[in-house]
Amino acid sequence: MPVQCLNYAQKKLIKRLTINETLNQTELSNRLNVSRRTIQRVLIEAGLLVYNTKATPVKPTTRVLDDVEMLTLLRRYYMTPVTLKEALHRAHHV
Repeated sequence: MPVQCLNYAQKKLIKRLTINETLNQTELSNRLNVSRRTIQRVLIEAGLLVYNTKATPVKPTTRVLDDVEMLTLLRRYYMTPVTLKEALHRAHHV
């Protein structure tokens, strides 16, 4: 769906300033008095930005020190030692 709150000249300005790396998205949104998301929509529409549909995966931040912590971590991700073993086995064959 095209961005309708901006005219052709404004969209062209956004594209030019982005390609030249003159202003970032926040600076563009302040300059044109629109949201940053509107700027992103213009850039997606122009093919200069790709919409990220993948969520950032959750990474364990602590080191596993013993079996109890390992089992707790497995439960957090709804896994059992057997499903972990199967997942690791599949990962080596991919």
